[in-house]
Amino acid sequence: MYLKRIEGTWSAGIERYIHHPVMLTSIAVILLVPLGLLSARILGFSPTIQTFTAFETIVANLCWLPPVVGWMVQRKK
Repeated sequence: MYLKRIEGTWSAGIERYIHHPVMLTSIAVILLVPLGLLSARILGFSPTIQTFTAFETIVANLCWLPPVVGWMVQRKK
């Protein structure tokens, strides 16, 4: 919504979105974490003890990834 308002049209907003590395990283995290957790459950992983639950939470917590990508992109410029 923000990019649509800034760019003026939906197509320009989407184009700006898909060319922004931090936005792409964010959408990848949003889509890949649930798929990874589902895959782990299908393969038999079950957090039956608190240690496994903590491990699952640590692995699924990728909120640090988009800022790191933004930092790396800014360093290259």
